[in-house]
Amino acid sequence: MEDILQIKQKEEFGKYLGITADFCASKKKVFEDVRNKVSTRLTGWAEQYLSMAGKEVLLKVVAMALPNHAMSCFKLPVGLCKELERECANYRWKGC
Repeated sequence: MEDILQIKQKEEFGKYLGITADFCASKKKVFEDVRNKVSTRLTGWAEQYLSMAGKEVLLKVVAMALPNHAMSCFKLPVGLCKELERECANYRWKGC
């Protein structure tokens, strides 16, 4: 069919709304980017000396906004949500 229509077949689907669009793969693999983005942000903030209120504001405004977009379009696996919660809790209570 590819030769007849002269269309090149693409191996990956790419991204749709910032999320990997290969939904045949496991859900954990599809939403790995969301977890990585949140994790990267949290590790970048670990260097800063913030009060508990400052940490709370960063978590609510930035860290929780990243998966919000994905959750508005797709149902995230429960395991991924628990991982995100655990990472945020570890960041919040680190250094207390």
